[in-house]
Amino acid sequence: MNYPVLVLEMILAFVGGCLGASVSALGGFLLFGLFGVIGFLYLALANQDAWLVSLAGGLLFRPSVCFLGGVVATAYARKLGLIRCGKDLGRALVVFRRFDVVLVGGLAGMAGSLINRLLDRLIGGKLDTVAVTVFVVSIAMKYAWGLTKSSDCAAASHAVQSPYRFFERLAKPAEKSGLALLIGLGSAALTWRLALDPRTAPFAGLLAFCISAVLLYLLFMSVPVPATHHFSGPAGVAVMMWMAAHGGATSGGFEVLIVLLWGVAAAHLGMLAGDVMGRLFFDEGDIHVDPPAMGIMLSTAVIMGVLPCTGVYHASPGAQAAVSAGIILVCATTSLRVFGRRH
Repeated sequence: MNYPVLVLEMILAFVGGCLGASVSALGGFLLFGLFGVIGFLYLALANQDAWLVSLAGGLLFRPSVCFLGGVVATAYARKLGLIRCGKDLGRALVVFRRFDVVLVGGLAGMAGSLINRLLDRLIGGKLDTVAVTVFVVSIAMKYAWGLTKSSDCAAASHAVQSPYRFFERLAKPAEKSGLALLIGLGSAALTWRLALDPRTAPFAGLLAFCISAVLLYLLFMSVPVPATHHFSGPAGVAVMMWMAAHGGATSGGFEVLIVLLWGVAAAHLGMLAGDVMGRLFFDEGDIHVDPPAMGIMLSTAVIMGVLPCTGVYHASPGAQAAVSAGIILVCATTSLRVFGRRH
């Protein structure tokens, strides 16, 4: 182990966690998306990937560091009675002028970095380890701090309306499925196009996810937009998995159709997984156990871990179309039957 590098990573993770606590968890996630989009622009204009590698892909703004630091610090502020709800991800905690709150965010960032590093070694390449880290640390703090019961988490008490809460209260299952269809198609098409360019190919699956993150800035302008990164992220991963299995080749229009179907299927997996896991771990409790992170965690486990073992990515185009369409149908139908009666 290179200890000087590890020390440097811990310093960056501490600063990133403090940043997330200071500007809010949502603000930290927005910074990640913003620097990711700017990084792609810089790559396109200057043919340099330093911005993407150092900032968007670095520790400072990584969701398992910066966003997670904000999540844990927000729950800690709730324990201290500084805020009314531990899920208030849009509240910048620096306004309380409490060093201990920011310090907790920094420590959470360090813990997230270490856990993410360990998970990369154990299960890297089988699912999104950043999403797993966000889930594991949040759920651990939920029970360690006794935050298993909800307090005053009405939307009116939030500094910024929660994108997940907006989606849950106003969107019907059919509308969610329609949005997953649109986001999955757009993300898959964008990822496929970027993957064909040698300059952007290494980062092709990231841009759609970053765009989804940046769009959440509209919440700070009181526009109640839903979270969609658990649609766009898995869709991008699915495209990259398919292209890796086929050497990046797409010889005909039917293959492009298969790629798009996989993107939509992955988006629907993220949708259903986020809904189900949200009922189990998000609804009750006074800490934000992120439903999109849980959706990404489970959907990428299927896309990256389960499906490659079946050989489906190398199956005939007809078989791939049937499997991906079946995933879409099962996810949409399950969401409608399980959650439709709430509307």
